[in-house]
Amino acid sequence: MPMSGVVDVGRTVGSPCPVGEVVRLTAAHDLIVALAAFGILIAWRSRTRWEGQVTWTLTALYGAGRFGSDFLREDTRRGGLTASQWAALILVLVAIGGLVRGRRRKEPENVGLDLRHLSAGGSSEGGPRR
Repeated sequence: MPMSGVVDVGRTVGSPCPVGEVVRLTAAHDLIVALAAFGILIAWRSRTRWEGQVTWTLTALYGAGRFGSDFLREDTRRGGLTASQWAALILVLVAIGGLVRGRRRKEPENVGLDLRHLSAGGSSEGGPRR
């Protein structure tokens, strides 16, 4: 698959589109968004302040990425957006609400995600640091 995410349908992939029509592989864009969100969260994990922060942040990042990548899709639009974009917009708004609500909760500082148990030689106990 080319890095551009564009392929010649009918020659390189099976598709109901006419042979020779050029389409975007939006699933590749979704993969890039998911990998970027994962990378951001791995780099940021030690800075978390409350339990659930990573989950809400991932939800917001993926929803925003999906909202943007859906502009590349050919799909029925209602109100200028696809059904997936409406769902992603709702997801982002709910995630922002979760982030705001979580920030206001009283929890111990520095509840960073502890991934040491995943590395070779790490302890078998995992979970948030307290």
